[in-house]
Amino acid sequence: MDQLGKRIKKKREDLGLLVKELSSHIGMTPSLISQIERGKAFPPIVTLKKISDVLQTTVGELIGGYDNLSQHPLLKSNERRFVKKNKKGNSLRILAGKERNCYG
Repeated sequence: MDQLGKRIKKKREDLGLLVKELSSHIGMTPSLISQIERGKAFPPIVTLKKISDVLQTTVGELIGGYDNLSQHPLLKSNERRFVKKNKKGNSLRILAGKERNCYG
């Protein structure tokens, strides 16, 4: 969870926000924000959502859910998922990222 705190601190600093400003936006004490950034406390998911909204990012990005994706964006051929086939017989497959059910 140490990485979570580092990501929060980096996002906060990139936006030019002080700990006090972030804490007032989400209704927490500056001390608790500081503890989270140092990896001494772990916030509940609801609080992470509030933090991510203020920091203009996602909970997934804060917790590192996309780390592997950014290092290895393309899927290997055996990992590519079939999506659909058109009338001409061409197949659509997911080539990058995590599979999402966005093609119905």
